[in-house]
Amino acid sequence: MSHLQSPDMVAFTIGRVALSLVQDHETISGDAIEVALHRIAKGHITDRISKEMAQGALAVIAAAA
Repeated sequence: MSHLQSPDMVAFTIGRVALSLVQDHETISGDAIEVALHRIAKGHITDRISKEMAQGALAVIAAAA
């Protein structure tokens, strides 16, 4: 398991995405978070979440589904 897929890192990544959604006055939902993670994983620039962090979180989400 990559350090980017550790529970703490995934929680941090998802929390940062949720905070970003709130700051942008968007709805927070599982789907909205996953869409945002996919955008970041494809190279959308963010201030605190790297492409690799988003990919790690998405891998954990996929494994849990």
